Amino acid sequence: SYELRTKGGYPLPVVRSALQKAIRYQREQEAGFWLMEMHDSGYTNYAISTLALIAVEDCAGDRQNLATVMSILGFYRDLYKEKKAKSDYGPALGVVTLMLCRSRQSRYGDNFWCLIKERRKDGWRLEIPDYAIDEHVSSRYKQPHQTNRSWRFWVRVGSRLNNPAPENEIGGTDYSDVMNKFWMHGHPDHQDESDYESFDPKNPDVPIIEKPYCQGEPDEE
Repeated sequence: SYELRTKGGYPLPVVRSALQKAIRYQREQEAGFWLMEMHDSGYTNYAISTLALIAVEDCAGDRQNLATVMSILGFYRDLYKEKKAKSDYGPALGVVTLMLCRSRQSRYGDNFWCLIKERRKDGWRLEIPDYAIDEHVSSRYKQPHQTNRSWRFWVRVGSRLNNPAPENEIGGTDYSDVMNKFWMHGHPDHQDESDYESFDPKNPDVPIIEKPYCQGEPDEE
């Protein structure tokens, strides 16, 4: 049967595997050899895709490094599709290879994905949580007690964040105070919408409790 081989006579899938292992074991020059073997054999696009997969699968422990690597690979992948600047791929691929070999490594994303996959194979199935049914969901999917949920529900429940970044990290206000006051006035189509007790995103499975809406009540707790 037909199989893809590199110019050096290596089976392409084996070269790809050797490249990934060399990066995992931080063997820089070996990684460079296998990557160049792919590149010089005309498999540049496959090499770019392989490096992107390795970055996510093995090197996600360094998030800043990961973002830089993916940005570089995305730029050169687009150039490759446009068939431009082919001679410039080598140095960029070399930079990415060294960054991956020297990065903090973690396989948490792949392990997590495999865990969810195995649990689903074993029959794991979730019910739609009550807090997911808000104004973004069509009324045909709502239970009677959910049909009038609108912007007040959004303020109290739907928009709550479990780990919000402080203003000094995002460079200023996130404007939630302004928008929450606007949303608490309600939607014209849901003027009789209730208010809701304060919702804790750290414990989202507790029952959502409705209460009467009082004009002028603090808009966000």
